Amino acid sequence: MPTRLLTAGLVVLSVSVATPRAQTPAPVRAADSVTYRAARVLDGRGRSIANGVVEVRGSKIVAVDQRKGAVTHDLGDATLMPGMIDVHVHIDWHFQPNGLFGFRTGQERENAEQTAKAIQANLDATLDAGFTTVQSLGARGDKDLRDAIAAGTTRGPRLLSSLGQLQPGTQTPEQLRERVRQLKAQGADVIKAFASGSIRDGGKMNVTQEQLDAVCGEAKTQGLRSLIHAHDPASIMASIKAGCYCRPYSPQR
Repeated sequence: MPTRLLTAGLVVLSVSVATPRAQTPAPVRAADSVTYRAARVLDGRGRSIANGVVEVRGSKIVAVDQRKGAVTHDLGDATLMPGMIDVHVHIDWHFQPNGLFGFRTGQERENAEQTAKAIQANLDATLDAGFTTVQSLGARGDKDLRDAIAAGTTRGPRLLSSLGQLQPGTQTPEQLRERVRQLKAQGADVIKAFASGSIRDGGKMNVTQEQLDAVCGEAKTQGLRSLIHAHDPASIMASIKAGCYCRPYSPQR
């Protein structure tokens, strides 16, 4: 292992396959269990277990305890902990070959292969740092990436995505509700909307309370969380009133 930190949460979150009702799952054999012992085990519930053992069966952690006897892997003087979660990432953001986030007129733009390689590098770095679940807020192209990770054909942390961003603008409350329903139908895990302009433009609230109520209310009806980009006090308070999770941004960000 390149570090002394092993993230057990990867085993929990990486694969979860539903069994059709018509089939009876095969019994789990003892040989299917894998055990890890470490000098310190953080169980994710506030406890630190000395010389703890984590037992994994299939894709699930089934026990975290202290036990004697042989284990599959003894990690020695290491700390074993659940995988971490990052609730706000843009996994597709990267520097292009010109060294810039974007490109300038007259400069060569990266090709599809370079884009895919850069995104995969982000996924690898995130997973290797111990993050086993991330929430990507804004990229429409996340769906294929999310599905490939879930299918095991792409390496990366479990990915949740808003599959885009809502800019209310002049849309009516009903139009915004319909947009939320469309995103749900497309497979969005969460709804992201803007309640203010960019901090570069002063960060002032640029939506109405009715628009925010429509977005957050419909998201709740559809069983989705809603996250709001807000800078100034007015947009933050309006988002809270609408029942949204508000992500304020500081000028230093």
